[in-house]
Amino acid sequence: MPDSNAINIQSVKQASYLRYLACLTSVPTQARHHLFGLLALHHELAKIRYVTTEEVSAHIRFRWWLEAMEEIYTKARYRPHPVTDAIKNISQATSLTHQHFIEFIESHQHDYHADMPHTMDDLITLTSPTVQLHQLIERVLRPDHNNTTIITQVAKAWSLTMSVVHLPQLLDKQHVLLPYDLLKEHHITVGQLIKGEKHDQLPDVVKPIIDYSQMLLKDTEGLSPFMHKLKHIVGYTNKRITKKSYDVCTKPVDVRGFRFVWMVITSN
Repeated sequence: MPDSNAINIQSVKQASYLRYLACLTSVPTQARHHLFGLLALHHELAKIRYVTTEEVSAHIRFRWWLEAMEEIYTKARYRPHPVTDAIKNISQATSLTHQHFIEFIESHQHDYHADMPHTMDDLITLTSPTVQLHQLIERVLRPDHNNTTIITQVAKAWSLTMSVVHLPQLLDKQHVLLPYDLLKEHHITVGQLIKGEKHDQLPDVVKPIIDYSQMLLKDTEGLSPFMHKLKHIVGYTNKRITKKSYDVCTKPVDVRGFRFVWMVITSN
């Protein structure tokens, strides 16, 4: 029978290569499988948007995960899945509760139903699943610390920056995560984005997102080594995007090819 931990690790590696590296290089061995389980759950919930074509199908999938969490915390037997195996171990070894996971799944469900952001505030609201994910991670890594504000800042910065990094892939899936008012200000239509048409002012739309992400990274001391890695990855990614004149906005980027990645991952 396939090893659940190995499956979760592979899932995270494919979905978020930078988080995968950060886990390998900054998380103690005994906690690593817990984090890969949380990240794999996040991936399973986030991909519902892209693997379903009807709202009822998405509802069934979210309900499946909600019921799975209830089984894990209230029953002797639970539905088999590599992620549920990991969450069962987390429930036994950490202080994370059933309610933590319910709120996490519901944040993804709210994100699924959200419309295209009209303003920067709307876009920031859509970072909620990522924020909750990293708060869960910090509870596992540092149960005696409560740096909610700092964790929120780094998680929001991560979510905003990665929405830019993965912009071409998101547009391929007709998922527009750029604020409508910024697009309108620079005379860019959603149709142009979906069709992949070149627009010289697209960098001007992205700049406020990167600037806000960079601002969030100030004064964020007292993080776990894992979150500290993510903070530096976001900072270096922001600088790379700026230096490249936002070329990242117009063509897919393979983060495995970022020259700075290994330096950031392995640095203190």
